[in-house]
Amino acid sequence: MKDNFNPYQDFSNAEKLQNMMPMMGNVPLTQIPFPEPSMMMPQAGGPMMPGMPMMDPNMMQPMAPPLPETFTNTMYLPGYLRTQIGRLVNVNFLIGTQLVDRAGILTQIGDSYIVLRPLAEKFDVVCDLYSIKFVTVLDPNINPNFVVMV
Repeated sequence: MKDNFNPYQDFSNAEKLQNMMPMMGNVPLTQIPFPEPSMMMPQAGGPMMPGMPMMDPNMMQPMAPPLPETFTNTMYLPGYLRTQIGRLVNVNFLIGTQLVDRAGILTQIGDSYIVLRPLAEKFDVVCDLYSIKFVTVLDPNINPNFVVMV
């Protein structure tokens, strides 16, 4: 074996490599069977180990964090309002000692807000969820162009 090891030398011949490889017991490491690389790396859509179910590569997407219960449970106001998105609503807010009304199409529900699109307007109104006292959800069969809020 050579004293000077050059990591950049050409190892294309197996004999050169075998002469430089250490021995494992009485068997050179070059004679120890290694699995083929195709057997070590899972194929796209193939099982990682025998007996494992096939996985669709399109299904390997990061999962979104679960929504809080207040968004999913209709026992909470945000959860109920999420079921009414796209509907015409009249919302009463308690500001100080006054009730203030806002009407429009419910477009979004956030952690602490709702978004209304007033009728015949091209803007949205962001409203505080915690100051809501009453929400009237209007019948979807009513034409919103003919609704007059009192």
